[in-house]
Amino acid sequence: MSDLDGYREALAADTDARLRRVKAVLEAHAGAVVEHTAESGVCRAEVDLEGNLVWVQFLVANVMRDRDRETLAEEVLGAIRGAQAKARTRFAALVDEAERA
Repeated sequence: MSDLDGYREALAADTDARLRRVKAVLEAHAGAVVEHTAESGVCRAEVDLEGNLVWVQFLVANVMRDRDRETLAEEVLGAIRGAQAKARTRFAALVDEAERA
């Protein structure tokens, strides 16, 4: 076995171990959600730790009366993206914690 083959095997083993830790974190926090409220306060979005949309809640009554659909869509998308950014940060912290344990 060459040094390169040994390196590849070690790299594959490390990758497999990291993948198992990532899966374990996802399983341990399966129901966890992260939320973010749009800057305008018009809505709140929740996503799971993988960034999948779980819920959007409008916080303003008759929201379509005061906003056109493009503006509302931008606000909803901003809330979703904000929640996804928070989920990425939280997930990374949980994986880092699992790797230190």
